[in-house]
Amino acid sequence: MSNRQPPSDTQIVAPGALSCRECRHFIDDPSAVEAALPSVTILGSAYSSVRGRAGVCQRSGRFHDPMEARACPDFTARPG
Repeated sequence: MSNRQPPSDTQIVAPGALSCRECRHFIDDPSAVEAALPSVTILGSAYSSVRGRAGVCQRSGRFHDPMEARACPDFTARPG
């Protein structure tokens, strides 16, 4: 795991910039988020609109909104 901390404030990803959503370590599929964080279902569902684009980083173990790839030393593009 990395010691990298996601930003504490909401970060806007520039249009066309790579972000966590394109990283192999970022889980953003709702069913996979629920499997990674089983207690999230007590609040409803990972399929809800409240979750937005947030996901789980497998490197940091944190649930957060996507940030720009250049802000993360562990970014590794998804294959394909």
